Amino acid sequence: RAIRMDPQYAAPYAALAHAWWMRGVLGPLSLKEVATPARDAALAALARDDRNAEAYAALAYVEGMFDWAWDRAQGTAERAVALESNSVDARYVHALLLMAMGRLDEAISEIDYASRLDPLSAQVHSTYGRVLYRARRFDDARARLERALELEPRNPGIYARLANVHEQSGRYGDAFGVLDRIELADSGSMTVLGARARVFARAGRTKEARQLLAHLPPQSPSRAEVLATLGD
Repeated sequence: RAIRMDPQYAAPYAALAHAWWMRGVLGPLSLKEVATPARDAALAALARDDRNAEAYAALAYVEGMFDWAWDRAQGTAERAVALESNSVDARYVHALLLMAMGRLDEAISEIDYASRLDPLSAQVHSTYGRVLYRARRFDDARARLERALELEPRNPGIYARLANVHEQSGRYGDAFGVLDRIELADSGSMTVLGARARVFARAGRTKEARQLLAHLPPQSPSRAEVLATLGD
């Protein structure tokens, strides 16, 4: 609607680019389906304002996560941060890219900056927890994810990340408890079923793990995770 009102205004194109890529990550569409419209919207914004930090941030995400052009994505993200150091979008996307490249200390620094810019964003806190989890700072990750749930208690993705933290920390009972909470909102989820089977496997309860494994589709990524945890 904003674009229809003023087709030469860059900001709504930049916002649209972010909406498109998030639709692929969090919504019903595949990453392949959202890559082109996300990229087109970001480029449309930059054609109207080549100093729009949010547009560069969206473009950086597309370049990194969709194209796997990591060096180009890193340069684009750094351009976004340089143009607007207090852009949550720029800091957030930069943190995601750094995490994907395994540069976890730098990713923590960027997502921490984003969390101070927007301390009430459940998405930022959840991603902060995800970066800390990958850095194996499990207690710190748990605190961030619990804060994210305080802000957005109906988000099943946050519960899933918290269950992962408990699992890796050896707190299998807590992991099952979190998975139970997800199932209340999403009964029959194959992702939850797979996670439950994986926790059984990690806890040494192989019989229960294999019973649940039988209900997972043959090509399910969750099935692969369970089999790997079982050592198969």
